Amino acid sequence: MACVAMWILSFAGTVPLVLHDQTFHLSQLNITTCHDVQSVHEIIWYYKIYFIALCCAFFFLPLLITVVSYTRVIWALSRVPRGVLGRSRRRTRAVVMAGTVLVIFVLCFTPTNCLLMAHYLQFNGGAVSGRGRGWFPAADEAHLHSILIIPAIKI
Repeated sequence: MACVAMWILSFAGTVPLVLHDQTFHLSQLNITTCHDVQSVHEIIWYYKIYFIALCCAFFFLPLLITVVSYTRVIWALSRVPRGVLGRSRRRTRAVVMAGTVLVIFVLCFTPTNCLLMAHYLQFNGGAVSGRGRGWFPAADEAHLHSILIIPAIKI
């Protein structure tokens, strides 16, 4: 039931992006961009509020719950006395596996979400061209994250 509720919340969280026009035509370059250039008014009043709420509700709150839960599990498994050989080895493997999952989760998802949150918290219309358009570095941040972090994890 919790899984179904999370899927419904995830879909509901993406509805504003799906319903809102993501393209912007740049007549000087004769190109149409997708999500990286938007009007300043839309960035400040729509995307800023939306992405801050999205980061808090769908990343930072689950991150807090996950870190607390995994830390408690690891702590509980580590507290049990080490007397029985077979059970001790399985417990150690469970602790290592839980710790690995937690570290990978934090390393993979935290940088992009922190950059996205920092970008929108500091955004006040400073990155604006003369025609009232703002630039979205979120696509560059996600690309940078995939280039730097993901290959480092695979090593």
